[in-house]
Amino acid sequence: MSIRRRIDPAAGHEALVAWVQARRTGAAPAPRTTLATAVRFTLEELAARNEGNSVEVRIPPFGVTQCIAGP
Repeated sequence: MSIRRRIDPAAGHEALVAWVQARRTGAAPAPRTTLATAVRFTLEELAARNEGNSVEVRIPPFGVTQCIAGP
């Protein structure tokens, strides 16, 4: 079963790169919308790469996903 994407992969990757660059350079934190997009994109990637519903990953207040197959 494939996950339903809500974040465009290009936009998600762009937000993730922007967040990482801000952290590495010590610049001002990325805007909250960029952080939210990066987190949601990362959760979608986690669910896509580790399909299942044994583990629930929550990152309040941005999102939640289920992943990892098992009992």
